[in-house]
Amino acid sequence: MKKNYLSRTLAIALPTSLLALGANAQMVNDGAKLQVNAGTFLIVDNLGFQNNAGGQVTNAGEVHVDGDWTNNEPTGVFGAAPTAVTGGTVRLTGGAQNLAGTNATNFFDLSSEGTAASIKTLTADQNIFGTVTINNSKVALNTNTMTVENTAATAVATVGSGFLISEAESSILRWRIPNATTGNYLIPWGTTTGATVSIPFRYNKTAGGTVSGGGPGDYTDFATYGTGSLNTPYPVDVTHLTDDYQQTSHYWVMDRYWFIENNFQGNYSAYPAVSYTFGYDDNEMLAPNHMTEANIVAQRFNSIDDRWLDWLYSPTANTAANTVTVNLANNQDYHKVWTLVDQSDPLPIELAYFKADCENGKVNVTWTTWTETNTALFTVAHSADGVNFETVGEQPAAGNSNTVRDYSMVDENSLDGTSYYRLMTTDIDGKQSFSQIVAVSCQDYGTEFDLISAYDVDNENIAIEFTANENEVYTMRLMDAGGKLVMDRQGQANSGFNRMVIPTGNLATGVYVVNLSNASKSLAKRLALH
Repeated sequence: MKKNYLSRTLAIALPTSLLALGANAQMVNDGAKLQVNAGTFLIVDNLGFQNNAGGQVTNAGEVHVDGDWTNNEPTGVFGAAPTAVTGGTVRLTGGAQNLAGTNATNFFDLSSEGTAASIKTLTADQNIFGTVTINNSKVALNTNTMTVENTAATAVATVGSGFLISEAESSILRWRIPNATTGNYLIPWGTTTGATVSIPFRYNKTAGGTVSGGGPGDYTDFATYGTGSLNTPYPVDVTHLTDDYQQTSHYWVMDRYWFIENNFQGNYSAYPAVSYTFGYDDNEMLAPNHMTEANIVAQRFNSIDDRWLDWLYSPTANTAANTVTVNLANNQDYHKVWTLVDQSDPLPIELAYFKADCENGKVNVTWTTWTETNTALFTVAHSADGVNFETVGEQPAAGNSNTVRDYSMVDENSLDGTSYYRLMTTDIDGKQSFSQIVAVSCQDYGTEFDLISAYDVDNENIAIEFTANENEVYTMRLMDAGGKLVMDRQGQANSGFNRMVIPTGNLATGVYVVNLSNASKSLAKRLALH
């Protein structure tokens, strides 16, 4: 390997001059001040360019690099804020190339060139102050951030089949889009195995917001990644796809997440008006998914409340263009995590809780929903054995709702002894789903050790109801779905009915098993935390 070291200022001054370093050459700027004048081309073949500590380049022409680009200088090679006459143009003209080093490069114009097989991979963050052009090649962000300081919607350009690859929540295109700036910004996402811009995302900002106090966030972050048919791994802020962990609702969800972080700051009297247009790949909704393309709409996750409550109605998919568009204008609209769902079975009704209590000798059944989508009817049923159920009554659902709704129903013909209740939800299209089963008794409780019910009370506490003998010591253990012990408690029970309420603390949403035991008996029930 031949290395060409520069340790002093080199000026290439002729208007049309060209300096070419031949095959197997690496150019190492080891603290020199390199000046490339206008109309000048510096061409580095094969092994690339390395800029070490103290190295600086002033470029009013073009630098062509066929190998890796590596920067180890904190000032970013071309200075803190390069312009057309200090940063010029850098062209990556090789096949597989890395943008590497211990520090980011501050490029002015960066051009990624080649063919579909030419993948330029970030192994360090990079900054663009002019335009990044992806010319018949791929730029893989590779869990790094490419920051575009140019606010123009033309600052990210594609030629031919060029595109960007994210494929990780931490693979970020960060674009400076200040509060007052408007424009139709295209993020040319493609997949690792794709040959074209197959999943483009458009961020169309038609109006700036009105802000007082503080200041607006200048940058918007974009990322995306595809998944398997189970839609795992979940994004960092997401704990689940649905509140019913026994349903395969992921089969009605596109095998991809999108991330849009607006970083809005300050006090807004009016938020910006932005539309998101999601481009999707037909391959990411194939079997075992059950999606109907004409039914696809967009849905977002509320990380503050840890639920998919923020169902944003959008027109169904433009199946000819493979796009879905939603319009946003309010604070509550701008959540980070998005996916596309089949509206015939979207990430379903979020049931806050369902329980049954004995009141004046009758069973009062109550339930609360955080959100409802296309829900038509609730049906309450009871059972003497927890297996065979018969209908108690029906109650109309809200249809579509983004607000908390409380429901209740009295069972005028409650069963003797311990009885079991469940809630059936029927959607507008006739699809049915069921809640967890809860147990209750309106008779005098005996003294036999028995676990009656265990349920999530209010998303902050769980209730465990049981009967016991007088002065009986009990042990309560809580295991997660993998059998790991997450809670272990002992206590002294009273004769007859006992009810303990336990804070859930930092327990994650999911399915757990409650094990309750005394000196001679062990009982278990499933518990779902929402």
